[in-house]
Amino acid sequence: MATYRSWKLETAKAQLSEVVRDAERGKPQLITRRGEPVAVVISAREYALKEQSGWDVFARAPQVEEFEPVRPSGPGRALPEF
Repeated sequence: MATYRSWKLETAKAQLSEVVRDAERGKPQLITRRGEPVAVVISAREYALKEQSGWDVFARAPQVEEFEPVRPSGPGRALPEF
């Protein structure tokens, strides 16, 4: 889990270069307004990774030529009647 550095909105505005630099280094930056979280600044690389859909991840997975089922193909066990 990422560790966030917390910034008051006013301070983040005044020190935006530092906020961005730390985000680029892989440290998410949490921005608060009146003590409540309102935004998180992350690197463009981290954002791109988060934007990938499940299908994108699946499409890049190694392809399996043949699939051997784990379960036997028989009818299975008999279930008790209630």
